[in-house]
Order: sequence, then structure tokens, then C-alpha cells
Amino acid sequence: MIEILLEGIIIVLTISGIILGSTVIVGLVCAIAQTATQIQEQTISLVGKWVITIIVFLILGDWMNEMLIELFTKSLEFKVQ
Repeated sequence: MIEILLEGIIIVLTISGIILGSTVIVGLVCAIAQTATQIQEQTISLVGKWVITIIVFLILGDWMNEMLIELFTKSLEFKVQ
């Protein structure tokens, strides 16, 4: 049981880390570009973060789904035993 919980925590941290890491990088790049050009529009950063989040889900969504399904089946197999 502990192994399944630890694996679940690792999977959650991996998936959320990829998504949050990519949005932080895009937000930082947008902030630097806005500072350099002195454009103070808040929606530029927001749109960039939404776009990169959607791109990450499109590229890595199948892999994330497979990881979650594998964890779910392991937890069901443990419950049955």
C-alpha cells in the first residue's frame, strides 16, 4: 500500500512539475519581453501560459494518461488481493 501511495505522489509531482515548469518559463520570458518593450499588458502573459499549457497537454497528454491509468490499475489490483 505504501508503495502505491509513494508512486502516486511521484506521478503527481512529475505531471504537475512539467506543467508548472513550462508555464513558469513562459511567464518569465513574457515578463522579460514586456519589461524590455515597456508594454504593461497583463493578458500577454496569461495567453502565453494558456497556450503552453495546452501544447504540453497535447504533446504529453497520452503519456500522462498512461501513467495515471497504470497507477489506477495497480491500486485496484492491490484492493482485490
